[in-house]
Amino acid sequence: MSFNLLLPEDATWFSGVRTSLHNEWQAKTKIRSPDGEWDTLACNLHHAVPKQGGHLSIACSLNDETEQLVKVLQSTCYDDDPVLFFRVFLFLIDEFSARLEDCYPLLGHATAPKQPELISVWTNRYAKHRTAILIQHHALHVFLDDPRGQRVVPVLLQQPHVMVIDTDWLKAHQKPEPLDAKAPRHAVVIIPPLSEFLNLTIGYYRAFWQFACSVPKALDQFQSPHHRQVAGLTDQLLQKAGLK
Repeated sequence: MSFNLLLPEDATWFSGVRTSLHNEWQAKTKIRSPDGEWDTLACNLHHAVPKQGGHLSIACSLNDETEQLVKVLQSTCYDDDPVLFFRVFLFLIDEFSARLEDCYPLLGHATAPKQPELISVWTNRYAKHRTAILIQHHALHVFLDDPRGQRVVPVLLQQPHVMVIDTDWLKAHQKPEPLDAKAPRHAVVIIPPLSEFLNLTIGYYRAFWQFACSVPKALDQFQSPHHRQVAGLTDQLLQKAGLK
């Protein structure tokens, strides 16, 4: 049971939401390769370079980032604590989309499209740099993915003793207001449907993939035939250390 939830008695709704997020990611971030296999969008970038045969660092690194997200979406470890899942989820999609934004200029795009605002706001004002949240007295959370939450929120918004923390509030409260700590109101965080965050990430990812595929020469800068396979390097080190 998560005691950070406004409705803590039943979190069984969350596992279904998490599973749907995983299925959505898998369905929208894979593509058929020229050889007929299914690739992730990141791995598919290998087919865009003029001469294949080396290791494409950008593709491999971005794929590693997405694999971490997939593991969290698959894991049942957070099913009794949706609030903790949400924070980890934000960290991962923010880092991934920020790295995509960084890759645009590396491939010659002078004005990279900004990462989705919803992700940036919730990560930087809620998941981290959260002093404005920190001074609240045991802020509670309600997810709009929770069927009961959808019914409770309209009532919640009418309560004078409740301070609602939502996207607009986070945008307006970059710095903490010490008077909030003494206010006769209880803070309640209203979390948008998690699919909104995921689909923004997917859209940003697909847009980057399309751009990267359109600049094969720029992409080829990050391909190297000199990359050592990890398994081979590991074997060498183990042998030299007398561990194999």
